[in-house]
Amino acid sequence: MISEIKSGGPSGCFAPQEIETILYVIQEMLIKNRFEGTLGVVTPFRQQANRIKDRIYEEIPVETLRSADVIIDTAHGFQGDERDVMILSLCAGPDMPRGSRAFLRETANLMNVSVSRARAVLHIVGNKRWAAQSGIPHLESLSLPPEKYRGNKNVMKSPWHPHESPWEKVLYDALMTKGVQPIAQYPVLGRRLDLAFVKKRGTGRKIDIEVDGDRYHRNPDGSRKRDDVWRDIQLQGAGWKVMRFWVYQLREDLDKCVDKILNVWSNHD
Repeated sequence: MISEIKSGGPSGCFAPQEIETILYVIQEMLIKNRFEGTLGVVTPFRQQANRIKDRIYEEIPVETLRSADVIIDTAHGFQGDERDVMILSLCAGPDMPRGSRAFLRETANLMNVSVSRARAVLHIVGNKRWAAQSGIPHLESLSLPPEKYRGNKNVMKSPWHPHESPWEKVLYDALMTKGVQPIAQYPVLGRRLDLAFVKKRGTGRKIDIEVDGDRYHRNPDGSRKRDDVWRDIQLQGAGWKVMRFWVYQLREDLDKCVDKILNVWSNHD
């Protein structure tokens, strides 16, 4: 993103394009994907934080924001606090006021606070190209690409390869007969999704489809494993729609499960 940076007076600068991008990301997470975790937005400048807050509360119902325990603040306001997903608005670029640039250069500790408040996922919104060439070491490090997923090539293949269970293959084959082709064992955030739908163009959403058996996904009391809940929060925070199916649901009414998936996929933007 190449965002225009404007002076906001004594309370720092602001970036209109970043504000609109953050609004879009939050709408996708909280409204369309029904994100179940907590969310925070952090930025170096008070003027940017104020304008993000105004825009978000203007467009998103207060009840929705409360359910995600949303906080929008500067790094000073986030010290000691955390959220499952954090969005960092850099609000920086070649045309930013000299004083604001000096503030960024001299406050590496505040930037460290900003990026360390995320429990699961950190989104960074800003001018990546400028950050990479800014001459500000902590901004340049933020522009580096994340480490690519490295699968273990020595893992023993299952009899249903590339699937890891027979019911994953059953669901995959059923979707294929309907003319759609999910991706098996799709790598995301160091994990592999059972089946995935990914729109390659534009900002279309992504669907993670999980096939769950009792042995690995239920606690003795019948509740879902905590790791599944935490995993879903991570994926939702990264923009994924998560759909889970118990094996017994596929066994008893496969057509209904397939129709549910196709309905969600066909209604995605």
